[in-house]
Amino acid sequence: MSTTTSPALKRTADSPDAVAPKGLRSGVIGLLGSTVLGVVQTAPAYSIAVTLGFLVAAVGLQLRRYFASKAHHVAQGE
Repeated sequence: MSTTTSPALKRTADSPDAVAPKGLRSGVIGLLGSTVLGVVQTAPAYSIAVTLGFLVAAVGLQLRRYFASKAHHVAQGE
């Protein structure tokens, strides 16, 4: 991997249109910090997936009864 610097970052600080380097410095976050950030970022998606699964399962059982009841009423002409 090459380590070329973009022309925007080679400008001097006294230049009016200087661009500050962005991002995290290398080595700032350790293994524990990286692990915590990873868990924090994935936990909401996992929580939504699990909750949605239980919701679909619970509603799915109720919808069968609802549609069976509707079909029964339609068949009887009600």
